[in-house]
Amino acid sequence: MAPGRGNSVADPANSSRIEWIDRENARLTHRTHSWWKLARRSKVNQHTHTSLIRIDGVNCSDDTEFYLGKRIAYIYKAKTKKQGSKYRCTWGKVCRSHGTSGVVRAKFRKNLPPCSLGGRVRVMLYPSRV
Repeated sequence: MAPGRGNSVADPANSSRIEWIDRENARLTHRTHSWWKLARRSKVNQHTHTSLIRIDGVNCSDDTEFYLGKRIAYIYKAKTKKQGSKYRCTWGKVCRSHGTSGVVRAKFRKNLPPCSLGGRVRVMLYPSRV
């Protein structure tokens, strides 16, 4: 668990959805933690336009149904300031599940750079499909 974080609370209706409660400010964050595993590939070819994302707390393909269509943000730090900030963001969307272990496929507006392999991405809990 990250320092300064409160306890994680699982939604009883959907056990894969995790929301972190910040005990100091008593608010919910609207994102889940996840990692960029690798690009979709076959035995020889690698398809870099589709990324495979491992979402924390999602362990089977049935749990990925909640995250379909959700927005993903890859936030990174650049050397120069643009619009008053050194932080930049690449947005993407969860397309479909990949396999039976709870990994999802995502497409970003621009392909993720190879140096971000294994890096953190944020899966936002919007737009809602309910």
